[in-house]
Amino acid sequence: MKWDMTEQDFRQAFADHKDSVYGFALRMTGSPSAAEDLAQACFLELLRHAGRFDSTRGPLRAWLLGVTRNLALRHLRVEQPSAGRRSAPASRSAPAAGIS
Repeated sequence: MKWDMTEQDFRQAFADHKDSVYGFALRMTGSPSAAEDLAQACFLELLRHAGRFDSTRGPLRAWLLGVTRNLALRHLRVEQPSAGRRSAPASRSAPAAGIS
């Protein structure tokens, strides 16, 4: 059943799940500031697209953590390649052992 969310429903969902969403985002990213941003984005997703939550497919907590996971993976994909690019030139410029 699709969810027709009221303001009170949103407030209750936030109160019930904000710590779980933030904690999960923090474990995935290792960054408190990134976790805060991801938790905010997760609840904005709920606010904007509450109709995507279907209670027959599972509890709201599972849906929110799934959204958080997807947002965190997207965040990590964006962050990690830039870190890899910074270290790549240094490793290419180092001479191989035994080659002059």
